[in-house]
Amino acid sequence: MVKDLDLRLLSACFSKLFITKKLTDHHRTWKCHVLQNNQIKASISYETTVEGGLEEVFAAVGESVSLTCTSSLSSGGNTEWTVNKTPLRNMSSETSPTKAFHLDEDSSLVISKLSPLNAGEYQCTESTGLHRVLNKIRLHTLDVTAESRQQE
Repeated sequence: MVKDLDLRLLSACFSKLFITKKLTDHHRTWKCHVLQNNQIKASISYETTVEGGLEEVFAAVGESVSLTCTSSLSSGGNTEWTVNKTPLRNMSSETSPTKAFHLDEDSSLVISKLSPLNAGEYQCTESTGLHRVLNKIRLHTLDVTAESRQQE
């Protein structure tokens, strides 16, 4: 049973969805479909934003992942990434959770060949004198292994 959602049918043609937002609902997309004879006749999406929210990203070990940073800077400033409160630029190859990360043109952090050591709290900030937080992301790594069955 979901406790954070409340769907109220106000009439035969109208209903409202009330959402009790949590920090991890940041950038979460909610969809509503109107069905007639098991076919979608209308659809609408709504993306929640939560002040100080935390976006959760799940990615498989060995794959690549892109963590988005929405910067309002067109030029003259920098964006900076931290992982578990340590700036990525200050990490040596020994302490870095990955040697395989780079920034895209849109300031997104791309991590290639994800490892379990990459899991953690990532934060993107604007550095224009004030460090304004643009996005907080909790990265979860999933280590998927195939189970083989022994024949009897």
